[in-house]
Amino acid sequence: VERASGGRFGPDPQGVFADWDGFTRWARETPTAPEGEVTEPVRPGDGDLWDPPVPRPAQIFAVGLNYRDHVAESGLQDPAEPAVFTKFATSLTGHQHGVSLPEGLVDWEAELVVVVGRRCHRATRETAWSHVAGLTVGQDLSER
Repeated sequence: VERASGGRFGPDPQGVFADWDGFTRWARETPTAPEGEVTEPVRPGDGDLWDPPVPRPAQIFAVGLNYRDHVAESGLQDPAEPAVFTKFATSLTGHQHGVSLPEGLVDWEAELVVVVGRRCHRATRETAWSHVAGLTVGQDLSER
């Protein structure tokens, strides 16, 4: 992105959020490759360590007990609303980074991660997706 934008956007993936509207406009208007050049998707190779796609989010919100199987497995009653809680940015790690697990019962869940690209306050169902920068997958590890 830094090379393709001629330096308008820097090498830090977090930097595009400061001008998300400008970045998305640039991305829509910019050809994917110079004429005649073939580009391949960038994929991690064996032994590659990638940091999280959003390395320093301002906030992380998690939603728990948001589907019946999870509520039942937890031995709880259906809540009126899912539990919303925060996590620290230091809880993030990247692809192929090691995670030391404590002794005891470590629970894991695959998670859908929604990355919000621009300020969002009281969005409606109709406007919420206009704030989303992208979706990714996460793995949540919890020591029970």
